[in-house]
Amino acid sequence: MQCPKCLHEAAQEDFGQPLCCPKCGVFYAKALAAKQRRENPAPVDPAPIPGPRKGGHMKLVAALGAFLFAGYVIAAPYITVYQIRQAAKASDADALEQHIDFPSVRESLKAQMNAHVMESAKTELADNPFAAFGVAFASALVDRMVTAFVTPAGLAEMMKGKKPAMAGSAGEEKGSASDTHEREPFEGADMGYQGPNRFVVTVTNAKGGDPARFILKRSGISWQLSDVKLPM
Repeated sequence: MQCPKCLHEAAQEDFGQPLCCPKCGVFYAKALAAKQRRENPAPVDPAPIPGPRKGGHMKLVAALGAFLFAGYVIAAPYITVYQIRQAAKASDADALEQHIDFPSVRESLKAQMNAHVMESAKTELADNPFAAFGVAFASALVDRMVTAFVTPAGLAEMMKGKKPAMAGSAGEEKGSASDTHEREPFEGADMGYQGPNRFVVTVTNAKGGDPARFILKRSGISWQLSDVKLPM
């Protein structure tokens, strides 16, 4: 019998019980087990690959949500202008009223036109003793005219670059026979921010001249058309 450690050979009875090498004193069973472990090592399981942490996943979702929200906030007035344009093309008065503050637009246009009347009266009625009466009458007429043309249909025409049809007038002159193209609302308009809470759409006049400006104002994260500046 051979010792598994020092390789000493002897008869089995010389190893004694339990089996122990008479030369090196090692126990046969322990030495044999150690030798077997060296020759046949146990397989080692590979370390598990760590998955993504929940905290990192939530941060990614939050960052993506913030990015999408910021993109919507920036694009919101452009979306509103598109919705106004589509509603005007479809003559959808209910949809237009959702995006247009008609009382605010009327008050703005009344103020503009009354200021224009007053400026004209300074020169045209300077020596007229009835100037004050004339101005008062003109102001009342302006109020009626603005109320008449600031409607969904009237604003849709202004969005095409047309001047509003005043009471008692035929409105804009019709184009020539060769001018058959009917402009769409906000066609060819320039638009952009003029501050964080103000967005302006500039529409050129269909017959040339100074443009009209349609002003949207922020209300929370939504926008409304609340002012129109017409060339006088």
